[in-house]
Amino acid sequence: MLINEHNRSISDNFSMQSIIPFYQSIVDLDDFGVARYECLARLIDQNATTYKPENFMRFIEREAYSAQLTDHMLMQCLHSFEYQNMPWNINITAAECQDLYLLHHLRSALDFVPRFAHIGLELSQSDALSVIDVLPSFIAQCRELNVGIFVDNIHDLSEDAQQIFSLDFAGFKLSEGMITSVDIAHNSFSTIENIIGHAHANNQMVVAEYVEQDTTLQLLRKLGIRFAQGYLLGKPKQTLAALVNH
Repeated sequence: MLINEHNRSISDNFSMQSIIPFYQSIVDLDDFGVARYECLARLIDQNATTYKPENFMRFIEREAYSAQLTDHMLMQCLHSFEYQNMPWNINITAAECQDLYLLHHLRSALDFVPRFAHIGLELSQSDALSVIDVLPSFIAQCRELNVGIFVDNIHDLSEDAQQIFSLDFAGFKLSEGMITSVDIAHNSFSTIENIIGHAHANNQMVVAEYVEQDTTLQLLRKLGIRFAQGYLLGKPKQTLAALVNH
């Protein structure tokens, strides 16, 4: 069910406090331990029904709540990980790469976060390409704060799209479609191999997303991809404690 003009029972009673982080593990395939977490926004309504972002982000964007959502998620995650020696990521939008508010907020939190270098910000490939001219400056400012930027949902390997791989990102997350469509006997395999090799040479993390089949793990090993996330490796959960023990 979408939160929109046809669903006024939810939108009229919307509160940012109803959006909470769910935590999904990013797993190191060498030992299947947790390498870091992605913190995913979930909306829980008065009936305890849980909604994924695709069900409410259009409403958030229409009402210009995107910056508030990032701020809200950031503060909840700072609290959740305050005593956890574990890296974690939250998602941001293209607009926040152009707005100094997020950087100001990150700076203001420095004194209250003992392991601030663990924070990562995820930006979709389409958003990254839409603000490619301002990204070097934004990445550099985040690097000064020991905050890494990850490119999420990489699905396009066209020549124009590949310019993102030359920037100083902390890591790249390859989409399910990109991984599962790889043909070992085709050029796509060598293209991804080159990208992965370049990333490893620059100490950048490469993560395969939405891993749900054992056969995908075999392909990841052939590609040299060490990190992955998906339902096969761990579903998003509401409590961090449950993840730490999973």
